[in-house]
Amino acid sequence: MNFDAVTIERMVREVLEQVQRPDNVRTSPASPVNTLLKVPATPWAPASVAPAAVVIRERIVTADVLKEQTKPGSKVVIAKKAILTPAAQDYVRNFKLGLERSDTSPTGNSVAVVRWKIILSSVAEHTARAIDAVCQACSSVQREISGTANEAAVFAVSAMSRAEVAGVIVVTTAPQVVACRANRSSVIRAAVVSDLATWQQVQPQLRPNVVCINPHGRGFMELQNVINKVLASPAPEVPADWS
Repeated sequence: MNFDAVTIERMVREVLEQVQRPDNVRTSPASPVNTLLKVPATPWAPASVAPAAVVIRERIVTADVLKEQTKPGSKVVIAKKAILTPAAQDYVRNFKLGLERSDTSPTGNSVAVVRWKIILSSVAEHTARAIDAVCQACSSVQREISGTANEAAVFAVSAMSRAEVAGVIVVTTAPQVVACRANRSSVIRAAVVSDLATWQQVQPQLRPNVVCINPHGRGFMELQNVINKVLASPAPEVPADWS
């Protein structure tokens, strides 16, 4: 079919008019729609998920333990026979923690943390450095400094009476004085430990919760080995054959 020039020009004009009409929307595959539907932006928010309970496996739960392991409003699960100190009870109320007692015995490779306090009494600088190295390697150990041996004994008895820790290690040049004064309290089983052999003999018989060590004449590593052995031992519970 042949068209003259006038007909072709008319046909082209009509096509252009149709294309330029505002109400004409082309939806053919060759001409995709460029107009996008605008949707108001909505901030993303994660789905509400109930926080997991914090399981504390320590036998003595202090306010410091709760502060380290929980956040305000956390749900906390402790062992049925765990001791909750008065300060910890106040912490639970003040920070609205959900407290639940349950069987939280360690399983698999998990190990219950036994908290100790180390008291330094009139020790040399190299002894203090040895204790600092132990504390840095073991986060469950607290360190305090006292003046005399009598003051160290008072600190040890106070910490055990308030159930702040499971045991106390007193590093002092007068270990017999500290042990004697501490043993006046019914909650204390204090023993003087001079080396690893002494600890291996005393620990199963007495299970002391206050261990007095004389650092005099002991090197950096020797003192650390004795303290680490004490810290790695089971919690100092009262022997079963004691009345």
